[in-house]
Amino acid sequence: MVLFILGKKGGGVGKFLSEIEGENFEIWEVEKGGFPEISGYEAVVINGYFKNLNPESISVPKFFFFHGLRALSRRMVFGGFEKNPLNLYKLLKFKKWVKKFDGWLAPSFSMAEMCNKFYGINPYVVHIGLDFNKLPNPKGLNRERALLWVGRNAWIKGFDRFLKLVDITGYEGWVIGLEGKDKKNVKFFGYVEDLSQFYERAYALIVSSYYESFSLTALEALYYNTPVITFKTSGGVWEILQMLGLYDYGFDSLEEMAEYIKGGIKPPNANLEYFSIQNAKNRLKKALGVLMRGAQ
Repeated sequence: MVLFILGKKGGGVGKFLSEIEGENFEIWEVEKGGFPEISGYEAVVINGYFKNLNPESISVPKFFFFHGLRALSRRMVFGGFEKNPLNLYKLLKFKKWVKKFDGWLAPSFSMAEMCNKFYGINPYVVHIGLDFNKLPNPKGLNRERALLWVGRNAWIKGFDRFLKLVDITGYEGWVIGLEGKDKKNVKFFGYVEDLSQFYERAYALIVSSYYESFSLTALEALYYNTPVITFKTSGGVWEILQMLGLYDYGFDSLEEMAEYIKGGIKPPNANLEYFSIQNAKNRLKKALGVLMRGAQ
């Protein structure tokens, strides 16, 4: 049995782990009551930074899963020097902390490159996946002249770029995950449990993020045959699209993206079998098997 410790079952990797819980995997959410007694497990995987947890206190093989950019800073995305002394201290402290593990995992090659560049470590890449059978079946809804954006209130999501794109293209903008006052061409829907109708009705999903380690949202949209338009600097999202052969969907600039949208977008018709939950689970098992042999 492998124990996964995470803050909560949210975000991409957290959601993926909640899907595979059981069999050989046990999930522990710290928010539900501190850290568990770590004994009797084959290995422990930490998902997220817990400053009060000393990795050296874990007697079984221990691995860290780089689930996203919370462990990174703006300089890692934009380049340049970290000017904030407090942030620099936190980064150096985390770098020292994370190297105490026996091995590392990352949900994309893009994230693995970040880890190598800034922390000098080489994670095993485990592309996570979705249980597409649990998504509402496509209903074949009519597409509307609307661009969809899904995210949270964080600088890295690039919401400002999405608003500019809406203005340039003349399309309506649909915003999921943020609260706001509707404008002439932008509608805010706040938190939505079932996104299927938005995926099916939108002309395209726009990923305006400056960086993403992966994106289950992109996979959900592609399941509904919705184009996923992104910047080539988006990291894991652009990686997914390239793996699926959707090269037309990545852009270097906002202007190029807008011109492509106005000229008409071909539907993706992507084969998502590689990202199925079972294939992703098998990849994780294999990676952990190799890591555990190396830690013995």
